[in-house]
Amino acid sequence: MPKIKSPNPSYNGVSASLHFVNGEAKTDDKWLIGWFKNKGYKVVEEVPSPPADKDGQKEGDNSSKEITKMTHKELDAYAAELEVPEELYPKSGKIDEKVFAIQDYLSGE
Repeated sequence: MPKIKSPNPSYNGVSASLHFVNGEAKTDDKWLIGWFKNKGYKVVEEVPSPPADKDGQKEGDNSSKEITKMTHKELDAYAAELEVPEELYPKSGKIDEKVFAIQDYLSGE
């Protein structure tokens, strides 16, 4: 579930129906997520873990290979798996641009 981070990290209270504790609240409501983004709040998307296959390795698991060592094709597949929005991911970009886009997405920036 995405985490909403208040510009004031010590904020405790209710804003737009979300209860904040120490500047953080969680919601799945896409409208609220957009509203908070537009108001300057940081939204951190939690990336769910893929299910494990019969060998115990997670399906689509790229953790065995560092993102900085992936090929264009592997980066494109990883970005698609993470559902990185098209406007944030440079499909025709250089490898370092793709890596930065994925890292920024994962960090919620």
